[in-house]
Amino acid sequence: MDKWVRRDVEVLKTVPTFATSSEEWKHYVDFKRTDNVDIVMDLEPCTHESVIALYHTEQVYSMKSMKNGKRGRVLILDNTVYSRQNNRAGAQHDYENLQNFFKKMNMEIARGDDEDDDTFVKDCNAEELKQAIKEEVEREDHEQYSMFWLVLTGHGGEKDTLALRDGSTIKLSTVMEMLSARNFPAMKGKPKVIIWQACAGNDLDLGDFKESDVSRDVSREGVSREEVEFDESPPHSLECLSNKSSSSASSHHSGDEAEESVKELETQLSTLTTASSSSSVVLDDEDFFILKPSQEGKKAFRFITHGSPMIRVLLPTFYKHACHIDVKTLFELIKTRVRDASVDVNNVLRKRVGGCIPDVRCNPSKDRKFLLFPKFPP
Repeated sequence: MDKWVRRDVEVLKTVPTFATSSEEWKHYVDFKRTDNVDIVMDLEPCTHESVIALYHTEQVYSMKSMKNGKRGRVLILDNTVYSRQNNRAGAQHDYENLQNFFKKMNMEIARGDDEDDDTFVKDCNAEELKQAIKEEVEREDHEQYSMFWLVLTGHGGEKDTLALRDGSTIKLSTVMEMLSARNFPAMKGKPKVIIWQACAGNDLDLGDFKESDVSRDVSREGVSREEVEFDESPPHSLECLSNKSSSSASSHHSGDEAEESVKELETQLSTLTTASSSSSVVLDDEDFFILKPSQEGKKAFRFITHGSPMIRVLLPTFYKHACHIDVKTLFELIKTRVRDASVDVNNVLRKRVGGCIPDVRCNPSKDRKFLLFPKFPP
């Protein structure tokens, strides 16, 4: 047993639960303030014995470090400048706060943060974005890393679509395919996190808001309606939505094509022998941990003074609780906090603009927990 694991601490069947009553995160979603734009917090170290006892068990994803002390790599592809849509004012705050967080997490930041570096990618089109991901996937050193994070920011639309600088688009399913176990074998069976900061449509989630529900307290100052924007794309600006005729035609297969598809599937299934158990197979959608700021069809806020509420909730939550709570549970906690923070925006603005409920998608393999064990071993 590793020297960092106490022999007298029982290895639990489930990850222990801890209180999450800290209110520190609320400071960073107070959009009336001007002294809280930079998220300045210390990363809490993993010191709970019941969590440390899980470090070398198969109940959690392995979080070993490379010789350089890095546990994983993160690729941040930030899209702020657009030729066919409004620029994403305030998005630079998200980028800077994310950079600082990953540095404190001791992650290897892919492509660096130096705009003079030839490898730096920002405000890209679809082909440049796919090329950046492709080059990252092909790196041999991922074999030595325990996890991979991808942060994609930009305007967005329905059906998991991200709009890029020149109006070209990419879908979340395309990104996931590029990062699947088949195409990213170095990360097979390891956690892959996608933070997708973009609207999921053009509708506001107004719920049952009434004008009378919104505070008219004139003492609330510092934020105007004009200081809030949405990471949405005009309905007709998304190339994937303007090709309905071709996609509709391709969906109608002849009977012969359908029969051929069935035969091909049967052939593939026949190659699976009893020697290869189901537990050894990694499906394409496994090991993904995905967080989006709003549900399908709905807009997501962005304050030009502070950045995006989801990022501003995510980072303080991870700083404070990643030491003892698994990522899936943290995402659910963030979902609740973003919902509450976005509803409060209506009072801050003194205007009915609705709220946001983040979209959480987690598919851990082998029923493992994804614990980050920050600063452990010490």
